[in-house]
Amino acid sequence: MLRLSMESSLLLKRGLRRGLVNLMRDKGLTSSLLALTAVAGLLQLLFLLFIGAEGIQQMLRTQTDLRLEVLAGASNQQAQEFYGAVKELPYVEDVAYVTREQAYEMERKRDPELVSFLEEYGLNNPFPDTIAVTLASLDNYDAFSQFIRHEQWNAIVDPGFLSQVTDQEEQVYEMLRFTKAGRSLVLFFLVLVAGVTFFLLIELIRRRAFVRSEEIFIERLVGASPWVSVLPFAVEASLLMAGALLLSLSVLLLFLWMLPNVIPALAAGGSFAMLRREVMSLLGVFGPGLLLLQIILIPLLAVVGAWTALRKDLHPSRLPVVLG
Repeated sequence: MLRLSMESSLLLKRGLRRGLVNLMRDKGLTSSLLALTAVAGLLQLLFLLFIGAEGIQQMLRTQTDLRLEVLAGASNQQAQEFYGAVKELPYVEDVAYVTREQAYEMERKRDPELVSFLEEYGLNNPFPDTIAVTLASLDNYDAFSQFIRHEQWNAIVDPGFLSQVTDQEEQVYEMLRFTKAGRSLVLFFLVLVAGVTFFLLIELIRRRAFVRSEEIFIERLVGASPWVSVLPFAVEASLLMAGALLLSLSVLLLFLWMLPNVIPALAAGGSFAMLRREVMSLLGVFGPGLLLLQIILIPLLAVVGAWTALRKDLHPSRLPVVLG
């Protein structure tokens, strides 16, 4: 057992050394590295798009702000009663009472030209008191709609809002269906590019094996273990993929850093700043796991790819054919 362990350790060390030496001597190192970097970069971009689609879905599901217009004839006590009842609902994440004065000041910040027009012509504040409601999930739309349909609230909440809720619900669910379909499409291309990467790796190993075919033949001729031939190529492939992963991640980080400058809407305070925060939060959660998964898969894919590429050359039937 000890002898077998020592032989395996020696075989691994020789394979590592030969793989590193062969890689350094390879004249096509740059082209091979760039080819793998290109597909690795595409994989990272697809990962980012998948997380982006997930971020959009989470944002749509958790950031639904409904504005309930309080009728002019409703008393302050009635409005506060409705506000308290909404606040007690288990599926309501947040609720805020916005007075018409507060709404006016909010509109001044959002659309100063409109407020300037109102003040220039001495028009009264057109904004009503509203109650802003944020549901914990879009799945609670039906329950909330049934709640505000109750006749107890008919004199407090604008009945016309019910149709607006339906319209908004349809629009948001349509966006959810679109992002779900986009996420499935990205997942399909992610699997497709992963397969292309694997076959590209096999082709690169085959080309290297063709250049060193005499070396492989001699190893088989003297009865060396197939792993003597496979391990150096697996080491070369692992180093190439590790370098490609490092370069692709560097390009991706540079891309993320420059993106707010190219698309100002994604910068802090931009119209898509919330989406950017959501995606960055998801990257912080899933990014390390995805990186660790890729690091683990690199040696595994390298060994499987090298064995697949050299399978025919290492088959016992090949030796008699060559000798004959």
